[in-house]
Amino acid sequence: MNDSHIIKICLAFVIIGVILYFAFYEEEFKETSISDLLEKEGNKGIVLGRIEYIIKFEPGLFVLAGDEKVNVFYPKKIEVNVDDTVIIFAETRKYNDKLELFAYKVIKK
Repeated sequence: MNDSHIIKICLAFVIIGVILYFAFYEEEFKETSISDLLEKEGNKGIVLGRIEYIIKFEPGLFVLAGDEKVNVFYPKKIEVNVDDTVIIFAETRKYNDKLELFAYKVIKK
């Protein structure tokens, strides 16, 4: 095989890979409501809510109010206040037999 054949084969694999990526790509986090996210453990989504109560700042632990109230755990220090509106990228997890949100990212709005 010469170099031009190898380049053509590599280019074909790259094109096929890109096509497969776009054909089967699914967003990990989609906008949803708190109640939809709390339907089962392991759900992931983006929720908008208002901070009702702050339990701890580092790591962040607070109560988020939207269509429902839920405890949110954020493993980093957080700079928010009560009544701030936030967007949270989260996953539903069980803690003490209760579903809570584990936040991967918190954006103050």
